[in-house]
Amino acid sequence: MGGCNSLRLALKKSRIKKYFKVYTLDIIKKSNGFNNIVFDLSTNDVIKKLNVKIKKNEIQIPDIIVSSSLCQSFSSAMQSISTIKDEHGNYFSGNPHHFWNHDTKKVETWPEDVKWNGFSGNSYPLGRKQVPKYVGELGERCIQNVIKILCYFKPKNYYIENPASSLIWKYIKYNLGFTNGIKNIAHYSAYNENFSKKPTCFLSNIKLNLKKAKKGYMSIKKIDSNNYYLILSGACKNNKLDEIKRLNTEQKLSKLMSKQIKVRIKYKRNAMERSHIPPELILDILTKFLKNNKSKRTHYKSINFKLTEWTNKPSLNVMLNEVSI
Repeated sequence: MGGCNSLRLALKKSRIKKYFKVYTLDIIKKSNGFNNIVFDLSTNDVIKKLNVKIKKNEIQIPDIIVSSSLCQSFSSAMQSISTIKDEHGNYFSGNPHHFWNHDTKKVETWPEDVKWNGFSGNSYPLGRKQVPKYVGELGERCIQNVIKILCYFKPKNYYIENPASSLIWKYIKYNLGFTNGIKNIAHYSAYNENFSKKPTCFLSNIKLNLKKAKKGYMSIKKIDSNNYYLILSGACKNNKLDEIKRLNTEQKLSKLMSKQIKVRIKYKRNAMERSHIPPELILDILTKFLKNNKSKRTHYKSINFKLTEWTNKPSLNVMLNEVSI
């Protein structure tokens, strides 16, 4: 469902592509030749609208469902989770929409009168309070509909992808009551050295045994025999901490190679680049899905819940601009 079309890009030149027919649902029609189906996953009556497309033969009932849900909505950076409580007894967060309540074990919404520490000013244009709020609501509605789709269509296999540190895993388990999944952690760099480590979770109905990088791994790329790049995410840039990482990496490489090594920092350029999944990782998962191709569909359950109400739904253009930073 949407994202950067990592799955289709991985399959494009793969020997296993003949086993798959892929339908990609996204809020906009991509210009990559994949002919995505324009579909708003945050919409009401999502099952009804998908069934209409099935009856029109636009899509078929899926055997596999994969979802790269909106990571901004539940990111650890947006949450700024701490053990400090505010005057209301809640744990302090930088996001005026979500916070993890350690007492109730639920992802909750801040009351309107609670002050917040404004992390969004560093992440969104003008630091507008309503921006992280509707991004939070958008993410909630999308993952709520993903769970509804899984429970309704009962695919043989599925995965939901998000950063390992994301609050989405607690939200799915405690808020939506969806416990039909195994958390599989993968490191991008273990599959492709051109990617940073980026610990990522793939919640699935099967154990995937995904690869991880060695402990203490730093993502570096060789320029020549004496020069390397230290590859860091541009999402949480911190000049002081990043410089410490650079110096430490430079010292370690110089000691290891018994000569002076120069290390420069290279940031991932934008959100879409950071969101790409290594094709080798995607193909590893799909190959394991093929081996686990059961004859019967899998039943999934969740609690009964309603979609989160919009408090200030933005226009499509504004929404796309904000979530694509």
